[in-house]
Amino acid sequence: MRARTAGASLLTAVLLCSGVPVLLPAASAPAEPAELVNPFVGTQNFGNTFPGASAPFGMGKPTYNPNNEPDLHAPYMYLWAGAPAKTATVVRAAMTLFTNGPDGMTGNDDLGTMSAWYVFSSLGLYPTMSGANFLALSSPQFASATVRIGSYGKRQGGTLRITAPGAGDSRRYVRSVSLNGRDVHRTWLDWDGIAHGGTLTHELGTSPSSWGTAPGDEPPSVGGAAADGGR
Repeated sequence: MRARTAGASLLTAVLLCSGVPVLLPAASAPAEPAELVNPFVGTQNFGNTFPGASAPFGMGKPTYNPNNEPDLHAPYMYLWAGAPAKTATVVRAAMTLFTNGPDGMTGNDDLGTMSAWYVFSSLGLYPTMSGANFLALSSPQFASATVRIGSYGKRQGGTLRITAPGAGDSRRYVRSVSLNGRDVHRTWLDWDGIAHGGTLTHELGTSPSSWGTAPGDEPPSVGGAAADGGR
């Protein structure tokens, strides 16, 4: 079954956050990121402001405020534009809104949505599409993390170890990634590849690299997939 929404091709906003353009797609955009990125922004300019626009397209205020669920995936849209370094920058900026004080949650947590965004983003893995079988890949916040994956028959279960030596606000750009010793050039991981755990290793740097910027490195677009015969 292939689900599509006409509005996904019609409503896109380009915002600027600390000099870094940010994509804010319509609610249906998670399933159609490539379809949105190509006509509205394009990959040649790596997610720059809509061509010819004197101000951020569709918005009167040049800011990005991730305090509500509909736009939490916005920073990860850069992966479809071939600019994973901008994903890393905007995610780190958004993380500064979370603190350990009484008002440390940005917006309403809504049964854990905002907390889940922070946890996934801190691991450098993010589920950009509901029901999809992949995770978007970015830079972890911590030098190491261990995730215990719950068992579900033979489908999943194990321990995923994530390492990113020297990870920090300045050392946030991915230079290379490997899963169980094999290079990962794409900016996403198939769930089957980590369902039983493994070792995910990152090399980070203080400046953007070419990792994840080649055509074909971007994550899938579920809405653009072939029909599976479901009704």
